[in-house]
Amino acid sequence: MGIIITIKGLDEAVAGLQRGARQASPLMDRQIGLMAQRLRELGAEEAPRGKTGKLAQAIARHHPEKLQWEVSEDGVPYGVYVRKGTKPHLIGPRYKKALYWPGAAHPVKLVHHPGTKPNPYHERAWQRGQPEIERQAQELGVRIETEIVS
Repeated sequence: MGIIITIKGLDEAVAGLQRGARQASPLMDRQIGLMAQRLRELGAEEAPRGKTGKLAQAIARHHPEKLQWEVSEDGVPYGVYVRKGTKPHLIGPRYKKALYWPGAAHPVKLVHHPGTKPNPYHERAWQRGQPEIERQAQELGVRIETEIVS
């Protein structure tokens, strides 16, 4: 003879959890979006300005799907080289026979670039924002618990 275990109210408990998740989702999505916006602002503050400030201006937040936000550089393919730096490398002409720039003594066929040091501005932005974002995440958890679960 086997043992039969019956759990009463399981369907109602599952339905309640699903209902709570549906109610919490928009609240969570909005708060995560605000956190991403704060990281975007901090990233723009920490990004090097250079001559144009284009890198700082290009930092944007995206919302590819529900409960997912991204902060990235849009339209600046050199962002990775700023963050990670570059090794010494050669620069040659792409469309002409030589390189020339205002102030150069004469056109040159090749330039030996010394490389650049990494500038992990994105890590500095995260370090600055992490305490605030962790606090907001805890507040969100409390809010979900009190408004939706209770």
